[in-house]
Amino acid sequence: MPTPRPGWRTGGSRGIIALTIDTDGVVGYTREMLDTLEAYGVPASFGVTGKWAEAHPDLLQRLVADGDQVMNHSWDHPDFRYITKEERLSQLQRTEDMIQAVAGVSTKPYFRPPGGWINAEIRADIAEAGYIGVLWNIDPQGWRGKSAEEIEANVFVNARDGGIALFHVSVSGDSAALGPIIETLWAAGFRFVTIGEAIGVPPTTPTPTPIGSPTATTSTG
Repeated sequence: MPTPRPGWRTGGSRGIIALTIDTDGVVGYTREMLDTLEAYGVPASFGVTGKWAEAHPDLLQRLVADGDQVMNHSWDHPDFRYITKEERLSQLQRTEDMIQAVAGVSTKPYFRPPGGWINAEIRADIAEAGYIGVLWNIDPQGWRGKSAEEIEANVFVNARDGGIALFHVSVSGDSAALGPIIETLWAAGFRFVTIGEAIGVPPTTPTPTPIGSPTATTSTG
């Protein structure tokens, strides 16, 4: 297995990587992944759908309280190429409103396009709403059913300064691989940052104190 190092493949000197974790309709392994991030003191940036935020407010509140960043991931994960401008703007606003109500933070200016589907027309529409599209350049492919070991290898071979890695709360392999990935990249000298620092675009507004405290939930998605 290749040994990653800061700036590998880019010659950069910062040696930073952003871990991004997308939600869908299920709890999946969210708690386990949050536990791992907390144990290592590492931040991540979560692509959160409005429906997920509505269904799992305790987890949203926890990740905000932990210092993780929130990206708008649409209301219910449609392909933005095949919905109207009005529907796109509604998807963004409904999600922003829900996340503001639940956790007291804004998702702006970060939009994680469902499926990575984005084009010039979508970019123009989301820009009108105050967003930029945030994709990734490290795909561990856990969503394809890869094992934890394969996921780790995919991250290590593609590690680079400014890397943005894609994970999902619904994928068991992503959850299992997260700790080993952090340990190995840490040992290689990488530093983990939120998406704002990775792309050099800070949040539009200061992050306020989260509303309330996380409460227990029995939902399993």
